[in-house]
Amino acid sequence: MPNHLKFLGIFIVSLLAVVQGISTKKDVDEAMREGEAAFAKGEFPKALENYQRALLLDPKLYEAALMIGDIYFKSAEQVKASEWFARAIEINPDRETAYRYWGDSLMKQGRVTEAGDKFVESYLAEPYSREARAGFIQYAERVKVSLAHPRVELPASVGSSAAWVTYGLVRANWASTEFLKQYPDEKTYRHSLKEEAAAMRAALKVLDEQKGGKARDVDPSLQIIRKLDREGLLEAFILLALPDEGIAKDFAPYRKSNLENLRRYVKQYVLTNGGQ
Repeated sequence: MPNHLKFLGIFIVSLLAVVQGISTKKDVDEAMREGEAAFAKGEFPKALENYQRALLLDPKLYEAALMIGDIYFKSAEQVKASEWFARAIEINPDRETAYRYWGDSLMKQGRVTEAGDKFVESYLAEPYSREARAGFIQYAERVKVSLAHPRVELPASVGSSAAWVTYGLVRANWASTEFLKQYPDEKTYRHSLKEEAAAMRAALKVLDEQKGGKARDVDPSLQIIRKLDREGLLEAFILLALPDEGIAKDFAPYRKSNLENLRRYVKQYVLTNGGQ
């Protein structure tokens, strides 16, 4: 399987599209709808007028700033497009679309390195979004970069080594008791970032107690996990390479205070074909 497909083939958060207004304010919603209708017909001046009206009525309306940038993008006014995508990001830095659109605009301007930074930011804003990942992959294909996560294979049976036995025991303890201690506001167990990181570190502790962890026959996956942990990137790896529905719920809180770790992980590993 090609590396970019391995990169894409991870947990996807399922979202149900709900047809509803963009704003609770009637005049803002009407302006946006009129702008959308004009945009669909290619009537860009009329669309621009309506989106600007919506933004004047609601200066925090992400969609209005985004669509103004898109109008300039489609009108080949890329400098203005970049300015408006930047404004949308100022309004909400946690949404992926403006970063991705800005990346497309920078590519049109021939500013390839800056574009790459924006596609990375799009991915790190919403890594479980199909659109964000697809944009990142398309950029990588254009610049001939292979995207991949480090190759870590969790064993189907934890009885393969003392380290993996410990990994399994820690996870079992989380399912029975530890989860409710660590997440007192949640009443139902789920697989979590804290659990996975704790189980992996427990396995590493056992590994390091066995000949200092320097045995030649050490599981390659455990070697990679140990390297990531020493670099402070274990949580970033788990969130981006091994997410499931439970782990994905921990992404937003982690990103708030650890965005630089996520960036480091992507630049050191994902953009280098898994660190090869």
